[in-house]
Amino acid sequence: VFEKEVEALQQMPAQSFISLLSRLKPFVENRVLNAVTSSSTINWNNILDNNAIILFDVNKGKLGEIPSYLVQASVMTSLFYWILQRSLKTNDRMPVLTYIDEFQNIAHLPYIKDVLAESRKYGLHLIMANQNLAQLEEARVLEHVLSNANVKFILAQSSPRGQELAIKLDKAFSDELQEVVPNLSVGEAVVFMRARPGEKTAPTKVQVEMVEKIGNDNTAKQLAQ
Repeated sequence: VFEKEVEALQQMPAQSFISLLSRLKPFVENRVLNAVTSSSTINWNNILDNNAIILFDVNKGKLGEIPSYLVQASVMTSLFYWILQRSLKTNDRMPVLTYIDEFQNIAHLPYIKDVLAESRKYGLHLIMANQNLAQLEEARVLEHVLSNANVKFILAQSSPRGQELAIKLDKAFSDELQEVVPNLSVGEAVVFMRARPGEKTAPTKVQVEMVEKIGNDNTAKQLAQ
């Protein structure tokens, strides 16, 4: 296969080849992308065995949109397969809490449905945040997210379609949700919790308080590094 790819490149018209190189240039020059995809990879054993906290800065403004997506996809793929490998080596299911902001950025990954369906039984727990439900519907993962998330916080939706989807989350309380969801203000949310077998739970409106500061400046600087 590799030889055929090389032959195809050799036969490519010069202008097309230059165009291809120009598209690859950002990935070659991007420091973070090189670090993630090179042989110097993340050592999940050292990180997770020591109960460490690791933050990934995938700011699109710093990396560019496509490199940012590739870094996120690489990290998620690497972590998920490490979790699967751990399950083959040991019965240890130490919880690994993974917070994913702007989840819609990786919702299109072809294997994300498998991650959503299987991660919890292997000890990988996902806390996902995105702007509105319509983004997940567009990525065709809305049902998978809703069916696999035990707790769902629905804040003010930034699109009419997002509001419509939120109102339909619990048909038994659709009339109440019709009144509440469109009128959610900043910090207000409706919480949906999965009930135990044979039980029912009602959606609950809550106020999410913003925490202005946690810890101290030295800790924050260490985490930023």
